[in-house]
Amino acid sequence: MGILEDLPPPVATGPSDRCLWTRKLGFGRRLVLFHGGPGLDHHLLLPLGLELARSFEVWLPDLPGHGRSYDSSRGLPDLETVVERTARWLEATTMAPTVLCGHSLGSYVVREIVRRNRAAPSAVILMTPAAPTIPGADAAPSNRRVSHPGSNRRGERALRAEILELCEEDAEGAALSGLFREAVARARLRHPASYPALPAQPRRALAQPLAPSRPEHPTLVLCGEHDRISPLERASEVQRSIAGSSLEVLAGSGHFPFAVDARRVAEPILRFLAAGLPAPS
Repeated sequence: MGILEDLPPPVATGPSDRCLWTRKLGFGRRLVLFHGGPGLDHHLLLPLGLELARSFEVWLPDLPGHGRSYDSSRGLPDLETVVERTARWLEATTMAPTVLCGHSLGSYVVREIVRRNRAAPSAVILMTPAAPTIPGADAAPSNRRVSHPGSNRRGERALRAEILELCEEDAEGAALSGLFREAVARARLRHPASYPALPAQPRRALAQPLAPSRPEHPTLVLCGEHDRISPLERASEVQRSIAGSSLEVLAGSGHFPFAVDARRVAEPILRFLAAGLPAPS
């Protein structure tokens, strides 16, 4: 029996027109953790979510059109649809103050929601912020053989293998955790090529100069030292554009730093939040 079998299952959260399937872990102040993609789901963030759940109530939603949040009647979303539906879901389900955290594509969604004043978080964490050079997906760089698009079992097996191969290359000899491997095995995946609008739109949007911002909430930017998909230069650019933000570089890590040692990723996040959040009333 795997560790994940004992976790609370995902549940549908929000009104029917703003519903996302979400797994909830832990107790305390709320921290919403958005996965990357396209084509992935919340499972890949479960190792990190479990570490953060020692101190927070962690919500792990599947982004619109991903995982269990895929609605065949609506089809696959473009980038604007992902941002808008996620913003509406946040407005319907979360209570301020809430910590917002995103990985890769999820970090773009968080930044857009905050930039548009659709949420007023108590703090923001941007992990491996998406770069304009991002390939077709987090899990399938352009120089990698890509499996046939689709959600059939054979295609999913190939995609799981590609994700693990990428993470092993990023780890540079370090072993992936058993929990991460189990999470990848249980994820509901759809090949990135199934989302024709998503990869191109972030590239165009992210190629624009970053507008400086002065948010009222504290912001932490995290990046793996050897991230080839969202390189350190991009994380530094994002951090410089956000007044008062901090940058944490995870030595020896790549695009999925939580694939090897999630606690090592959680520690700087928890330190940052302990110093930046007001004491609970």
